Amino acid sequence: MLRITVEQGAGQLESLRLEGRIVGPWVAELTRRCEAIRCAGRELELEMSGVSFLDREAVRLVRSLIEQGVDVRACSAFVGEQLRGGDDEPIDR
Repeated sequence: MLRITVEQGAGQLESLRLEGRIVGPWVAELTRRCEAIRCAGRELELEMSGVSFLDREAVRLVRSLIEQGVDVRACSAFVGEQLRGGDDEPIDR
């Protein structure tokens, strides 16, 4: 189960606070939410302090979002390690 809470930030920033596990059909739902925000021309931030696990698809999605300039905040050490996948670069900006 994944809970997604939309929080309006300053200016064009929209933050998605994520809680739970990003797995299976929740990856597609998160993808849809992120695409809608970005297509509307708003900046996106993911607040992930409540995320306990990401499956492979979710890791690919979040890595792709980071490469596109999306800020990812407050990952647990475990989730951060999943996202790093052995890289030495920190994921939390």
